[in-house]
Amino acid sequence: MKPKVSNSFLNVLLASLAAGVLFMDYSNRPPSFFILTCAALIIGAILFTWRRKSLTAWFICPIIFFALGGLRFHAVDTLPANDVSNFAGQAVQITAVVREEPLIKKLPNGLTQLRLVVDAQGKMSGGLILTYYPKDGDALPTAHIGDKVTASGNLKLLHNYNNPGQIDTVTRMKANGITARMSTGKQGITVEEVNGGCG
Repeated sequence: MKPKVSNSFLNVLLASLAAGVLFMDYSNRPPSFFILTCAALIIGAILFTWRRKSLTAWFICPIIFFALGGLRFHAVDTLPANDVSNFAGQAVQITAVVREEPLIKKLPNGLTQLRLVVDAQGKMSGGLILTYYPKDGDALPTAHIGDKVTASGNLKLLHNYNNPGQIDTVTRMKANGITARMSTGKQGITVEEVNGGCG
């Protein structure tokens, strides 16, 4: 027989999970502080409900879900040491694999922009947005999903435009594993087709 869980109890657990995520997002506290805080809350809840066992789950389970939410946020927000974002401000050469179909845009100033979403390989890891602005007469390189590209330029961190009411694009891109951006230098982009690409 399946145990019955009330909707109100499930709502409390979900709210606790969300509260844990928000706490870690805005508190800037280390995970050790968060874990110790949750452990202290659990001990306090056990002592408080010692003689009223029926209340134990109502206190302990939300704290556990609060802890799970915070630790999950920390795990997602923690990047490896070789992530491309850790090389921001440096001039680098990257080798990467095209993740999405290229986007070509004609900008208001008349320039053409080639935008690639790629996954770094080799000494660096992580996703980044690669942009290239060909000069007059330069042909746009042809790339497809799965192709290998090599490019040089300055790595930069992602940024929002701080417009009220606008979508938080940085958080959205980080959720998709994209943590940096780079505009290529004069050498542009070299594309190596892999199995004919996927186009």
